[in-house]
Parts: sequence; C-alpha cells; structure tokens
Amino acid sequence: MLDIHSIARYLNQRYYIANGSVLIGFVLLRLFNQIEKSADERLTIYYALGATALKLMKNRRIDSLDFVLTSIIFVAKLLTLYLLYSVQNYPYLILYTLTYALLFAILPQPVAAIQSTKVVYLNQLTMADRLADSAAAPGDDFWLIEFYALWSPVSNYLATPMSTIANRYNKTLHVGKVDVGRWKPLTAKFHLDDSVRSKQIPSVILFRNGVELMRMPYRKHEYQLPYNAADISSDFSALSLDTQELIEYFQLEKNRNASAIAAAEHLDKRGNTRKSNNNGSGSVSNSSSSKKTN
Repeated sequence: MLDIHSIARYLNQRYYIANGSVLIGFVLLRLFNQIEKSADERLTIYYALGATALKLMKNRRIDSLDFVLTSIIFVAKLLTLYLLYSVQNYPYLILYTLTYALLFAILPQPVAAIQSTKVVYLNQLTMADRLADSAAAPGDDFWLIEFYALWSPVSNYLATPMSTIANRYNKTLHVGKVDVGRWKPLTAKFHLDDSVRSKQIPSVILFRNGVELMRMPYRKHEYQLPYNAADISSDFSALSLDTQELIEYFQLEKNRNASAIAAAEHLDKRGNTRKSNNNGSGSVSNSSSSKKTN
C-alpha cells in the first residue's frame, strides 16, 4: 500500500499544482455542461490512455516518478485541446491553448534526475563476478544493490536517491541495480517475490566483501529486523524514503570511514613491506660488498 501522505508531499510542486488545477477545471466545466460533449469523447479518452501506456512502456529505463506524471499530464493536455476542437468550442480552445503556453513558459517541467554513470546494471553473471571480486578485495569493499522492476513506481522514485548515493560515495561504495523482471534467477537466490502484487519490490541490499550485510525490503518495520522471507506483511512505502534516510539506515558514512581507514592501513602495510624489502636488499648488497672487499 502506498503512503498517501508521501505522494501528496511529492506532488506539492508548482508544476503539478498548476497543471492539475487547469485539468480539473476542464473536467468541472464538462460535468456542468459548460463544454459540450464530443460524439467520440469516450473513444478519444481510450486512445489517450493507450497512448500514455505506450509512451511509458517504450521508455525501458524510467528515471523517476516525474517521468510518469509528466507523461500523463502531457497526454491529458492534448486530450483537452482535441475535445474542445472536436466540438468547435473555439473560445475555450483559445483560452486553454494560451493557458498551456503560459504554464509552459513560467513553470518548467520537473526534470527526472539524470541516472548516475556510476550505477552499474547487473545480471546474474556480472553480479556474481562483481561480488567475487569484492570478496577477494584486501579491505572492506561494499556494494549497495537495488532489485527493481520497470512496472514499479516506487522503484522509479528510488532512482534519484540511488544515483545521489552513487555519486556521493563513489570512492568507497559500488552501487548496482538488478531488473527482477529480466533476471529471475537472482530473485529466487535472494528470496524476493517479483509478482505484481509483491511488497518486496524494490529491495535494497548492502554487501560487504561479497556477503549480504543488511537489506531494506518493501515492508514497514520488518526491514529493521533480521530478514524473514515468510513475512511479507504491512505497508512500508519507499516513497517515504529520501537519500538521507537510506544513508542513515545502511550506515554509509560509518562504512565510508571504515573503508577509508582500511585502505589507508592497506597502503601503509604495502609501504612498510616495500621498505622492508628495500632494507633487506640493501643489507644483502652491503654483505656482498664486504665479502668482495675481504
């Protein structure tokens, strides 16, 4: 179940408020017969819904919830203009055309966050290779991996926080994403239900040196407890999460500091080893020189 308060807070942007108000105004005018009903109104609405669905399906990698909402608003605007034109209501057609033009000029469309180039898209082969390399790393090596679905608005919403984390922690943390619709063996391996009614999509798992350290399934409170594959109850929504909450839950600052210390110790150890080897070589050289002198 989605968090209505979180959705309302997300929609509290001038672009959505203004455009939503204009579209609702059209509906009210139509309901109170201030705008005539088009002969093919119902069929036109069906076509508009189909066009919206095709637009969303065509884009296989949706950056955020903004893409879904702005696509719906764009098609709805075209629908209103066509309906006004079909009933030859030119005064309202001119009014709505000018209104849409004004909104376009003064209220820019929310831009979906650009997907970070540091986010790695994984399948069962590449994920196995990356985790194996992580397990062989000399110090702490972390992977934060989101199991997402293209049909899930919540997964699209998490794209922005995951990209932000990938950019902020790129030196101490690897960020990956797995499409559960394409790589089903991984959903079975990590005990994820990828059905449309699932409350486990998206799930975010933190790995340290190739081993799962903690996870945040799509459930309320349960993500704070040891993972229980049998319990898929409650109503936790990732729409209530932001970047800082993900950082705090997975203790990314603490892990970054630990990784930095481990890396420094590793470099220091390598430096001491080289120094010892150089000293050893120097001693051998001195001994050889002494023998030659004697």
